[in-house]
Amino acid sequence: MSKMESPTSHVKRVFILLLIIIIAGVIVRSMLIPESFGKYGHYRGNALQEEAAREVTFSEQEKCSSSECHEMNFLIKDKGKHKPVVCENCHGAFAFHPEEKRADPNKFTINRDRSLCLTCHRKEPARPKDFPMIVELEHYVEGGEKPPCISCHDPHSPSMG
Repeated sequence: MSKMESPTSHVKRVFILLLIIIIAGVIVRSMLIPESFGKYGHYRGNALQEEAAREVTFSEQEKCSSSECHEMNFLIKDKGKHKPVVCENCHGAFAFHPEEKRADPNKFTINRDRSLCLTCHRKEPARPKDFPMIVELEHYVEGGEKPPCISCHDPHSPSMG
């Protein structure tokens, strides 16, 4: 006669398997989560020191306006529709611009390609209806090759000029 298994033996096996999975999960989790996680909230506590140690790349817009080099551009921008746009959005990061420009004037080239303007002005359904957007294929339909936007628009005050 063969020995019969108890009617709950399959349940015991499921619980043992579940217990093994939970223990393995706890072990793997403890190995993958950094030690500083949760110190200041739901992120790594060490991230604060790591970010603070990074080199500064962005400057303050006031430096552009106070500079005798860009004063006229800033005055034009200050009266135009691009007033709220920070200089570095188009010109790139330049925390050390005045010092580095003297060392290497070619380092601060300005992107004059249409793609830069289209980053903000390409027609997108999610943008507000009163925001100035264009459909690139319909805008400036004369001729073959599309000229840069700055051939018709002053980037600092972009209404038709």
